[in-house]
Amino acid sequence: MKTTATLIGIIIAIMTVTIFTVCISDITPPSPQASPSEVVETFASWYGDGYLEGCYSLMSTEYRNSTDLKTFKERINQCEKWGGFITSLSE
Repeated sequence: MKTTATLIGIIIAIMTVTIFTVCISDITPPSPQASPSEVVETFASWYGDGYLEGCYSLMSTEYRNSTDLKTFKERINQCEKWGGFITSLSE
């Protein structure tokens, strides 16, 4: 019984740390003066974290006006299925 309680305590501690880490992950957008490479690095980082809404926000206004978020996510998923370049950006 004591072992079960200890195990449950460890699991709760791990879950708490995981949730806290995810909540404080860096989702600060690059500054307007950021270089193109900084924007690409941010995109790759956010993509690796699964923050597709942020990735979408980094796209040009023209792109966002012609492509909604749902379509953007579908295209990202299609690239993943094809093993496209997106995977290599996040490594």
